[in-house]
Formats: sequence, structure tokens, C-alpha cells
Amino acid sequence: MDATANKSWDTKKGPFSNVEVYLQMLNVLNTQNILGVYAFTGSPNDDGYLSSPQGQNAIQFQTNAQSYADLYNISLANPGLYSLPRRLRLGIRFGL
Repeated sequence: MDATANKSWDTKKGPFSNVEVYLQMLNVLNTQNILGVYAFTGSPNDDGYLSSPQGQNAIQFQTNAQSYADLYNISLANPGLYSLPRRLRLGIRFGL
């Protein structure tokens, strides 16, 4: 959901006959719409590697298994799998 609020003034002086100030809010509710998922799990947050036999084997050979898992999960964070967050645009329009 998007929203726009604006205020216009008719001006008789200067090069412009109309001035409008607007505020546009995109993604008002700040929803995280999922645009893509990992094929193996169908989730945008988990590719399934850490729970696979290969991932479990890799974790066993790490000095700090929890740190390895945390850093791996951080590397999976792909903002391209979600829609853009809430954005505000403030602008001025000049009319002739």
C-alpha cells in the first residue's frame, strides 16, 4: 500500500503559476513481501546446507561450530529475496 499527501499553491508572481509540495510513502505497512526462495527448502532464509549431511560434516570440523553456523546464516541474508522496505519521498513540483 502506498500513500501520497500534497499541498498546492497558485502563485501569480515569478516564472511558475503553480507550486506543489508532496510527501509520498511507499510500502506504508513496511511488509516484507517474499520475491524469491531457495529451491531446496522453499524458504527465503535457509538454503538447507547446514541441516544436510555435508553441512553437518563441515560443522564438525570447525573450531567454533556455533560461530560457523551464525556466520553462514548471515551470508545467506539476501535482500534481493524481499521487496523494498518503507520509503519516503519529499518533493516539489513547479507548474507553468
